[in-house]
Amino acid sequence: MPSYTLQEVLTQPSVLALVLFEICLFVIAVVGNVLVCRTIYLTRRLHFSAYYFIASMSTADLCLTLLVLPVSTAYYVTYQMRGAWIFGKAMCHMWTLASSWFATASIFNLCAVTWDRYVAMTTPFRYYSRMRSSRVILMIGAAWMTSFILALMTSYGYQVSDTRILCEMQGIKLVYAVVNFVVTFVAPSFVLIFANAKIWTIAARRMNRVEAYSTTTLPAKFRRKWESQDIKMFRTFLIIIGTFLVSFTPCFIVILLDPLGVRVPGFLAYLFVVLTYINSALEPLIYGLFNKDFRKAVVASLKRRPTHARSKNVHLSSTVETRNL
Repeated sequence: MPSYTLQEVLTQPSVLALVLFEICLFVIAVVGNVLVCRTIYLTRRLHFSAYYFIASMSTADLCLTLLVLPVSTAYYVTYQMRGAWIFGKAMCHMWTLASSWFATASIFNLCAVTWDRYVAMTTPFRYYSRMRSSRVILMIGAAWMTSFILALMTSYGYQVSDTRILCEMQGIKLVYAVVNFVVTFVAPSFVLIFANAKIWTIAARRMNRVEAYSTTTLPAKFRRKWESQDIKMFRTFLIIIGTFLVSFTPCFIVILLDPLGVRVPGFLAYLFVVLTYINSALEPLIYGLFNKDFRKAVVASLKRRPTHARSKNVHLSSTVETRNL
């Protein structure tokens, strides 16, 4: 078993670079998710289903960043020093449970955000009735409760494993790995791809109709504006799907393949875990700060001038903003 001092470990360029990267990731994720939650709380016109789901997702990402990422960084450094988990079995179980819970809650809330956008695009005139407050609360509660149950199952799957080295991500029993892979990754991936593809298809069809109708009646600059919106929505679609798949696919595949006898080197497996933390830093950018209206709300909240004014038609305004997320 290796035995190195902290100074010796941090003189290794790869270790120092990864630790500094995780510190930067911690700062970005905390600032971004706190800004999202604070802005939604202070801005009255953002008090509707779409932003409630985003606030819930940011809360999950914030919990993951505050409670899981620092322990993960400490584990990585001390593993280089001692070659094993040194914080005790109870701490390992709590860390594993928290990691699985908050990551899964973030994924399920992401699905809820996507579903909200899907409802707004497919049934805009029934949006408010379908996404009333009681249903939104139920969906958010279900996302957190279901993710907690799945996290308990995953944690138990690690505890009863005969092959897992204490607190390594590999070594879960096959049945738990399969359930975790299907429910936590495959099903959400299907929802995200299907719903976003449908949203893109509907939006593109509507834009094409407007462009065809307005070819002879609108100036070229307005037609270019429609084309720009078309490209922007497609880009957003690719960013949403791409970020999710790049962040979570490697980690879930590693967890699934290990019980089948395919073991990935420890350092590479850890990098795949770090990818999931990157997702927590990117989500507030994708769903909050990249949105022009939301950026204005952020600036207003930072200037201590929260926007409390409601539009004359709250339901219609909510639907329009949801479609523009």
